[in-house]
Amino acid sequence: IMATILPFRPYRPTPELAGKVAAPPYDVVTADEARALTRRNRYSFLHVTRAEVDLPPDTDPYDAQVYQQAKARLALMIAAGTLVRAPEAQLYIYKQTMRGREQVGIVACAAIDDYLNGVIKVHELTRSDKEADRVRHADICDAHTGLVFLTYREQGRITEILAAWIRDHAPVNDFMTRDRIRHAVWGVNEQAVIAELVGLFRDIPALYIADGHHRAASAVKIGQMRRAQFPNYTGGELFNFFPVFIVSDANVQINGYHRVAHGLNGLSPSELREKLCEGKLRL
Repeated sequence: IMATILPFRPYRPTPELAGKVAAPPYDVVTADEARALTRRNRYSFLHVTRAEVDLPPDTDPYDAQVYQQAKARLALMIAAGTLVRAPEAQLYIYKQTMRGREQVGIVACAAIDDYLNGVIKVHELTRSDKEADRVRHADICDAHTGLVFLTYREQGRITEILAAWIRDHAPVNDFMTRDRIRHAVWGVNEQAVIAELVGLFRDIPALYIADGHHRAASAVKIGQMRRAQFPNYTGGELFNFFPVFIVSDANVQINGYHRVAHGLNGLSPSELREKLCEGKLRL
């Protein structure tokens, strides 16, 4: 069993608004940080992924109205032309540049079956409450609103194709975000190139989740829900896939994501460790 990737037709921000729509992943900012980022930016995609920013501050982030707000905000962004459906199914090349270092990969759709059969490898346990949150979000919005970050063992021909496309084509989006990271995106719309990349990934035995275990798990669960709703599915329906960003192990850079406890809250170090192991305490 080898990896499956597919081209797709996403909703994309218009070039002039891409820098304003771009937002950090929903789970790396607090509610207060999300509100601060969206307060003066009505285009930020956090209005969709963290829709509680547009509701009263004491709103439970898991309240049903949050998901309905996300659905409404996504529909509004599409109706206003902030997000526009791509004209055809494509693969995308995405390059991030931070402090002079470039990270280049492919944005495509991966198959939920590759997650279920172990082609997509996981290395973290997931929390049921976070999974349930993203399942409800995807179900009510009827959309995947975040990428899963994957990596794979370097395959030279894939790297050559990406470099050649970047050299010979202009990006569809190219902007700098407030954190001084440059983001550039190219649409790969030549069928021969798409077919070659899809074929090359069929020779790759494993994809590894670098970030996004909860997004991946929830995408698979929503796919299984849709399969139950449509038992005559063929396998080609969009709910059988989810969007991913795939970077080779030779090019990927994964920064530390550390959590710090600022105090023991009256516990000894051994008591703290014991409660964490029992799952009775969350940091």
